[in-house]
Amino acid sequence: MNVGFGQLILIALMGLLLFGNLPKMANELGRSILGFKKGLEDKKTENKKDNLKSST
Repeated sequence: MNVGFGQLILIALMGLLLFGNLPKMANELGRSILGFKKGLEDKKTENKKDNLKSST
């Protein structure tokens, strides 16, 4: 019986789902991505304000 890499990943994901860790991990990943995007937007806004101050 040969088990491929994809099958191992699927088994691992099912195990995490059954033990309740996957939803927590997905939630934290989503929050991290949102925080990163917010930080980028804040930096863009800050740069635009600095550029406006410099040009006047």
